[in-house]
Amino acid sequence: MLALTLKQPYAWMVIFGSKDIENRSWVNSVLQGLIDRQEEFAIHAGLDCTKEYYRQAVEFARAQDPELEVPKRQDLLLGALIGTVIPVRVYTPEDWTPQRPWHMPDQNGWQLQDRKPLVRAIAMRGRQGFWKLDEKIARQVWATRESDV
Repeated sequence: MLALTLKQPYAWMVIFGSKDIENRSWVNSVLQGLIDRQEEFAIHAGLDCTKEYYRQAVEFARAQDPELEVPKRQDLLLGALIGTVIPVRVYTPEDWTPQRPWHMPDQNGWQLQDRKPLVRAIAMRGRQGFWKLDEKIARQVWATRESDV
């Protein structure tokens, strides 16, 4: 199983909130393979969440979904796997439309579905880009997912 580290509070928004699109400047063969196989990957909450980054992220989130209640910064898990998602397609910058509020106009928007939080987060360090979980951790992830959100 692969994982992707997202900064908080975006990791929380993807797994527990309404954020159904992850924005990146890149699309690669790994992502395309996950989409083609309808294969899930784990969401890892990064270790860093400064006050200013949190403030900007919550401001952006409220513009996309005014009803979204983001937890307080100190209540967010950091440095842990928190759930899984399945990428189903990529919206390019040319595909941008206001009807997809989480898609940023200058980014590739990865549409995510089948969000499944972990019953118990798994503490660990993350990495940049997609990274492979060792088999023992992957089995823990599969065993501790909740039903679809």
